[in-house]
Amino acid sequence: MQARPTPRPLIARARATLGLVTTSDLLEHGITGRRRTRLLDIGELHQVHAEVFRFSTHPETFEQRCLAANFAAPEALLSGPTGGRLYGLRRARSD
Repeated sequence: MQARPTPRPLIARARATLGLVTTSDLLEHGITGRRRTRLLDIGELHQVHAEVFRFSTHPETFEQRCLAANFAAPEALLSGPTGGRLYGLRRARSD
């Protein structure tokens, strides 16, 4: 059985968010639990946080990790060296 292609609107969403999608995004585009598990099993998706996923076509980056953290905890703020590096305010090691 051949897998269904990933919906184009979901791919567009992922491109706009550095390759990241949330569980809500997946559900909105018809990707429910079983299909999500299959995408994880075949390596098309990687789980970044509890409800945040990265498409394997997008390499992991600092900016992406920051956005993933924001998706996972929208009420949280990035600050200190991480915030400074993200906004280019200073060169700070934040890895």
